[in-house]
Amino acid sequence: MSIHVLLRFRADVDVLHGSEGQLILSPSASWATYANTVAGSSTCASGSTSSLLNTNLGIQIVNNNTLYIADQNNHRIVVIQPNSTTAAAIIGSGPGSGPTQLNYPKDVFVTSQGIYVLDSSNYRILKFWTNGTNATIVVGITGTAGGALSNTTIGVSYQMFVDSSSNIYVLDYTNHKVLLFPPNSTSGTTGMMIAGTGSAGSAPNMLYNPRGMFVDSASAMYIADTYNNRIQYWVNGACYGSTVAGTGTLGSSLSQLYYPVAVIVDVNQYMYITDQFNNRILRWLVGSCVGQCIAACASTAAGQGANQVYYSVRVVFDGAGSLYVSDSANSRVQQFMIATSSSK
Repeated sequence: MSIHVLLRFRADVDVLHGSEGQLILSPSASWATYANTVAGSSTCASGSTSSLLNTNLGIQIVNNNTLYIADQNNHRIVVIQPNSTTAAAIIGSGPGSGPTQLNYPKDVFVTSQGIYVLDSSNYRILKFWTNGTNATIVVGITGTAGGALSNTTIGVSYQMFVDSSSNIYVLDYTNHKVLLFPPNSTSGTTGMMIAGTGSAGSAPNMLYNPRGMFVDSASAMYIADTYNNRIQYWVNGACYGSTVAGTGTLGSSLSQLYYPVAVIVDVNQYMYITDQFNNRILRWLVGSCVGQCIAACASTAAGQGANQVYYSVRVVFDGAGSLYVSDSANSRVQQFMIATSSSK
């Protein structure tokens, strides 16, 4: 199948897109309490058939709500069309380190230029053609794990981001840093360390096993600094980050986070945070001391109910403003329909 244009957010009644395609949602928007399963099994069964997932991680919605899923333990990227729960296409030719093989892929990012796959256990990023065939290595060296002092190789990583200029941001989980690679990078290209020091820590210039990030239209980064239980805001070119969510101490109050693993940000500076060990999704205005739970809010306990998640890893929105959660330990993707919205 082919991809013609990146559509992160479609302009309509509930969701608009600003410059660089950044999300606009009404601050008063709310979502249904109970979700629909749009990929994987509603009973949380895992498997390798075209209708099942196994510990899915990164997700993205493009092309009129086509869903791309990093199906980690099946070593593949699954493509789901609207109104279907069965794969329309599979990217990746099986487990391994060959040119089109994947080894525990953790993220997928789709642009008009290609399909980027974070092939984590091969320590590389592959860029597939838009029809899902033929891949080239654009970051890393196959089979070579990166270290704190290397900006040519990458360690185990959970998320990447590709901006409108095709710059590639890699959040290096094991080496506590963010690397930036140019649009024309290939295997062995040296990146630039733009956040973190390569060592774990809680100082403003340090990160501790970060797992999620978002880059806004000004090239500022919002980083889910996972083991520090905080979200860090990093201005483009800055040497230090500032904390914009969380206290740095784990907890379940609305002022605290417990292992945050992903964040996306709208043009009104509302952050949407995947608060993994609290099994909830929070909306948090930059500058506020507390967040608001918007999905999976019944309790902080993990579960398999339609109003629960179990170690969710990512949130995205479709063109209507409905919220999709990669519910990893339940091996499913849940859709919380947008319930109310007012004018921006």
